[in-house]
Amino acid sequence: MDPNRRTKMLIIAEILETSRRGVSRNQIMSKVNLNSRQMWQYLRFACQNDLLSQKKDKVEYETTDTGFRFLKHYYKTIELLHVENTEDPKRAPKV
Repeated sequence: MDPNRRTKMLIIAEILETSRRGVSRNQIMSKVNLNSRQMWQYLRFACQNDLLSQKKDKVEYETTDTGFRFLKHYYKTIELLHVENTEDPKRAPKV
């Protein structure tokens, strides 16, 4: 595996972080740096697994309680495994 590539779990976590307060598909695509095909693939997965919900009457997505639990466990696992986070420190996770 290419060490410069993001894992699927990291991409899901980035989408959930971006969607904490409700955002549009374009904002997700831009902030998480995904193309349209990738974005739809991840949004479908996240919604089907109750990690994201689509706000009624709006084209916005918001992290669900299940999504917040996922983030908590994801960051705890990263911490326990002592995996180095090579991302920009300004984008550090908020748990």
